[in-house]
Amino acid sequence: PTTVSYVRATEKKELILIKDSPQESYYPDIIEQKKDFSGWGLSDAAAARVREALLDQKKVFIFVHRRGYGSGIMCGLCGFSPRCSQCDIPFVYHAAHGKRFLACHRCGEHIEPPSICPECRGYDFKVVSTGSEQIATRLSSEYGSDAVFRCDADALSDAQELASVQGFLSHQGPAVLIGTDRILK
Repeated sequence: PTTVSYVRATEKKELILIKDSPQESYYPDIIEQKKDFSGWGLSDAAAARVREALLDQKKVFIFVHRRGYGSGIMCGLCGFSPRCSQCDIPFVYHAAHGKRFLACHRCGEHIEPPSICPECRGYDFKVVSTGSEQIATRLSSEYGSDAVFRCDADALSDAQELASVQGFLSHQGPAVLIGTDRILK
């Protein structure tokens, strides 16, 4: 602390001094994703930090803003993106357990992804953005599914989410928990 802060804290009791600093492990690493994007959801720097932490037998929590495999699909030729017929918002792309589908996260409508673009008749659909499902799939293939836990509304019910978090915390050895804002509730 500055001299002024120290005097205020000790004499005027305006501030609280923390004499013992917390261990370094209490501070999370925050890595900017947009600067170094690898194309599969984690930047090269973030993937390296995950790898490093797992090699050091640590646990890793990855916060992801989107559930699903990707925020949608888009034709690579004309830019067409399927939208929900009820809500007129883009569908979210899911690819869990070998099942591919598009889902509206507002009304719950599900459809199969188109194989041919209705606008230009092209076949070149690409996944837009990255969701928790894609990151979990990639990390499971690299580190084994028993060390990767996913916690979001698509993957689990409330009871299953709690069990997943408990499994992550009690897991012996290194583990990764991928979660959306739902885990913070």
